[in-house]
Amino acid sequence: DTEVRSEAAMALSQYPAPRVLQALIAAMDDPQLAVNRNAQLALRALTGQDFALDRKAWAQWASDNPQPFVA
Repeated sequence: DTEVRSEAAMALSQYPAPRVLQALIAAMDDPQLAVNRNAQLALRALTGQDFALDRKAWAQWASDNPQPFVA
């Protein structure tokens, strides 16, 4: 369900863990814009970065930064 996936993406913004980061980046491929947008907002909250809805840019940044989370 779109609403569940969307809310789950937002809830993940509370968990600074590598697997959460990867799950949020993967959520950028969801066919529903609401899920994509909440994944972006969660990623921005966790990292302090904003690559909009560009999954490739997020993935590249995550692989280039061993300490991706905001202190």
